[in-house]
Amino acid sequence: MRRQSTYQPVIAKVREWPLVKLNKRREEFLEAVIKKSIKALLDSYTNKEDLHLMLSKMIRSEQMRTEIKSWRADPSDDKIFWHNIESELVNSDEAVLHNMLSKIIERYVSEISGKFYVSHYNLGAKTVTHALSRILRPVKFQNILSSTQVNNKLKDKIHISGEVDKLRKLVVAGTVVMVPTHFSHLDSAVIAWVIHNLGLPPFIYGAGLNLFNSKFFGYFMEKIGTYKVDRRKKNLVYLVTLQSYSCLALQWGCHSLFYPSGTRSRSGSVETNLKTGLLKTVADAQVNNFSQNGHNASKIFLVPITLNYPFVLEAPLLIRDHLEIADVIEKGVYEDNSHLYNILLSATNIITKGSYISITIGEAVDLFCNKVDINGNSYDSNGNFIEIHKKFNGNDSEVKFDYSKEGYTQNLSKYIVDAHFKDSCVLPSQLVAYVTFKLFSSNYPNLEFSELFKLPTLDMIIEYEDLKINFSKYRDAFLTLNVNGKIKVENCLKNDNIDELLKYGINNLGIYHAKKPILRRDDGKITTQDLATLYYYHNRLIGYDVEKYIE
Repeated sequence: MRRQSTYQPVIAKVREWPLVKLNKRREEFLEAVIKKSIKALLDSYTNKEDLHLMLSKMIRSEQMRTEIKSWRADPSDDKIFWHNIESELVNSDEAVLHNMLSKIIERYVSEISGKFYVSHYNLGAKTVTHALSRILRPVKFQNILSSTQVNNKLKDKIHISGEVDKLRKLVVAGTVVMVPTHFSHLDSAVIAWVIHNLGLPPFIYGAGLNLFNSKFFGYFMEKIGTYKVDRRKKNLVYLVTLQSYSCLALQWGCHSLFYPSGTRSRSGSVETNLKTGLLKTVADAQVNNFSQNGHNASKIFLVPITLNYPFVLEAPLLIRDHLEIADVIEKGVYEDNSHLYNILLSATNIITKGSYISITIGEAVDLFCNKVDINGNSYDSNGNFIEIHKKFNGNDSEVKFDYSKEGYTQNLSKYIVDAHFKDSCVLPSQLVAYVTFKLFSSNYPNLEFSELFKLPTLDMIIEYEDLKINFSKYRDAFLTLNVNGKIKVENCLKNDNIDELLKYGINNLGIYHAKKPILRRDDGKITTQDLATLYYYHNRLIGYDVEKYIE
């Protein structure tokens, strides 16, 4: 594939980056988050007794967390703080309850908030470039390359397609919210590289607090605009504070990254159940912008991002989690591959082999799922211009839009899911995994699905010719889906040399795993060393009803 273009920054002056502007007014911003959170909670709990009950429940849950699920990233005075708060709750009047709520929210905001330093951001960009280069390109020890040379070579390995030029325009026209698929811890590094190399200003995003358990990693992450998300905290005060932080960051013009699935896909398939709370946060920000500035308000745009990997480093662990949760396998039925030999083997693979990543920048929409042009203007399905601020604020002839309705976030969720399916790109590795797993399972038509994973891998054998014939059929079916606009395909799949496609797909499938999802034996027959991981890669292509296109 042709190397990606070199893009100049869309905002040349660093001081004009939204995150730089926010960081200069950081104290003012955090104070606004605190006030917004307090107001939202007190508006919901106007009765002293209800407020007291809510606080008492959340305090108990926080005390349980400090006893059961303590992390290194937690504040050192966690237990003392919640013990003191509990003491204040006894026989407290309304003023004390309000003060207590304020102290809790201030603490949460302090935990959540990050900072942004351009020097750390630039260092991070170089670090990500070198790390991805080592994973995606085999090391040539005789060559010592500069950061620019490494970045140029990395462009050969990260294939970006879709609405690139429109995305570059929209980060100037308004505020962009990227909503990517989420398969790997590698996703954030890949998207960070994409943002930097497309010349976009930095985006803000939430990272799990558990990632901050490493002091070095936590120090670095906290300086590049990342805010912390503690998924152990389910209480209303924390969730409202987190939503207020995200909402105000958008209102202040910071481009944001949300993983709408909330976590990595355990099954390997495109997630269809999205977290609508984050979408409501985006809607809140847009409503507030229009309320304050009318038709001159900055618009917010959703941009789906779809990542496609021929490998996912965590695939063996993720699929086992999925199968255990679904009661397909018993916990611990598979051996732990984390011993030293396999770790060293994986490390060797990473520095001596090469792979690639395919990324699709999806069609941007406003918060009513209307498509937008490069200037951020909205158009309905018939191509008619729409002034969406009137739907939010209303005018003499329209009723103010109720964005809190459940159907509103469902429509946004459906658009994102549909975009992720449509913008997925069939890779040879995914296709060979899909076909191989189907052939393995078809050899045992009378077995329950869970029993399939109990069979020895030595029993999983198919003839190469059977794989070749079926691969060709499914390849043709996905090409038909591609013509119908249902999915994208890697260009090489249009090549009719099936043997070459199979070799390419098998060699790239799970390239860094110690146990191979697909292995061609010396006698030419196809087997597997890890059926569960093969199933993970198979799942990437489910949901397309491809069988009805098979002749």
